[in-house]
This record gives sequence, structure tokens and C-alpha cells, in this order.
Amino acid sequence: MRKADKMNAKFRRGIVFIVLLFISLPFGTSQERTKRRGPVVRQADRILIESNDPRALFEIFSETLQLPVVWPFAEHETYSSGSVSKGNVTLELYRYGARRSADVNARY
Repeated sequence: MRKADKMNAKFRRGIVFIVLLFISLPFGTSQERTKRRGPVVRQADRILIESNDPRALFEIFSETLQLPVVWPFAEHETYSSGSVSKGNVTLELYRYGARRSADVNARY
């Protein structure tokens, strides 16, 4: 191999190394990346639990576990809902639409 070819190969390897290094380096400083990253969810203040029999589940939370009732259980034409709380989190137990008796119910 000629001296010029060796230098050419070294130059190409150097260019490839620099390009790969540039691609692998993240943009911005470490501090900037840390600032942009954070939890997807900061806090949960309301959790919705859908159930075919939300009244039974509501009774477990409110009567058996004696969690404070945020609003009492009520059945309406298009939905049924009730809510209890624990600390700063509200659990809403609901069902949309008419109750489907053919569904398999979970046992509480």
C-alpha cells in the first residue's frame, strides 16, 4: 500500500469516527437534559374505576373500609357513580349505560 493510500484510509477512519461520535452525543448539556426530563404523571388526584356493579364496590370502600364519601352513590339513566377518598386521592366508582346482567361480575 502506498503512503498516500494509508493516509487516505486513516483520514476516512477519522471522519467516520467523528461522525459516529457526533451522532452518539445527545444535544444539549447534561443539565438541560435533566431539566427536560421528568415524570409523565406528577400526581394522581382522581382514579376512575369502572365496574358492572359499582354500588357493591362503593359499599366496600365506604362501609367496610370506612373511607370518607366525597359524593354518595347515585343511579341515573345513563350512568351510576359514587366517590370516596383517601388522603388527597378521590376514587370514583362508576358504570356508564344500563347494567348488563349477562356480564360476568367480579366478586368483592
